[in-house]
Amino acid sequence: MKKNQNNDNVPDSLEGKSLEELWELLLGKEELEKKKAKYEARKLMPDFREDAPNILECVMCGCDDVPNQTLVVSVNINGIVSVNVLGAKCSNPDCREEYYAAVSIELVRDIKGIIKRKSENDDK
Repeated sequence: MKKNQNNDNVPDSLEGKSLEELWELLLGKEELEKKKAKYEARKLMPDFREDAPNILECVMCGCDDVPNQTLVVSVNINGIVSVNVLGAKCSNPDCREEYYAAVSIELVRDIKGIIKRKSENDDK
């Protein structure tokens, strides 16, 4: 395998590499094994769901207790105060970072847009 001149651990071509091999190049074998073990432990948690974020570690504070939960997203339009979405929230009281699936936030934006347009049309 031909190596990249700037880094002996990175091949010139990533073509044909499996996702596993790419993660190993990125993280290193030891760190990848740690991440796999964390994910397997996360799957055993009572809040684990395939359709939820299942965050292994808070990117803001490093806390590894980031349970999936229903989060409230403010809408504040036409009498609708908020909507609930599935997300995750860091349990560190000094952090409390919230994680949402991008698709959930897009749906909230779509709902806000539809309500706004309907309200504008009703005013005409």
